[in-house]
Amino acid sequence: MDFEIMEIDIGKWVKQARESADLSQEQLALDLGYKGKGTVSAWEKNTNAIPFDKILEISQRTGAVLPYANQSDSRPVVYKDPNDGPIKLKLYDVAASCGSGRFNSNYPDLIRTVSFTEEAALELFGTTNLNHVQMIPPDGDSMEPTIPQKSMCFIKTDINEIVSSGIYLFTFQGATFFKRLHISKGNVIQVTSDNRVYEKGDFEITPSEQDELVIHGKLWRAVDLNLIQL
Repeated sequence: MDFEIMEIDIGKWVKQARESADLSQEQLALDLGYKGKGTVSAWEKNTNAIPFDKILEISQRTGAVLPYANQSDSRPVVYKDPNDGPIKLKLYDVAASCGSGRFNSNYPDLIRTVSFTEEAALELFGTTNLNHVQMIPPDGDSMEPTIPQKSMCFIKTDINEIVSSGIYLFTFQGATFFKRLHISKGNVIQVTSDNRVYEKGDFEITPSEQDELVIHGKLWRAVDLNLIQL
């Protein structure tokens, strides 16, 4: 017997499950052990992958039928393997500034996706597992030399909290940044530029302000795009 394969939109499922239980993104995030709504928001946009154990917890918390167990549809459900065929990396859907922050509206871009063969991905990144990696171009030079002004950055979008000191893509008080984050004494987050010409722009995020902070991902790789004129 031939079957039509159905792919599940997990983000849509999370949103429908949450709304059916009359929960806000923040309420669901707290129920699942997260500090803010950013994680749930990223799941619903399909920006970050949702761990399987959290799918189970959402089902238990909201009463929603597991996405692969919908008895009303006879089609088998599969999760598409991103490594079937070329490996594709998507452009992250916000613009980030390495300087004073970027307020996002409709962000024009020239590149939406880039495809790699497994061999090319292995040579460039050292791995073919790019499931939680997305691209974003920086704006500004305040993170030079770590992030060249003309470069393409690759971020790990499954990191949505400060796991260690490093460069993060984050939104704070409505502006989106690429900056180095470090947690100091008193749980204060230090936000700094690698280019010390811009040290006057460094700032702190106090514990009382951290509900306005959303971590989108952590910098994983930066590829210099300065071209050589021949």
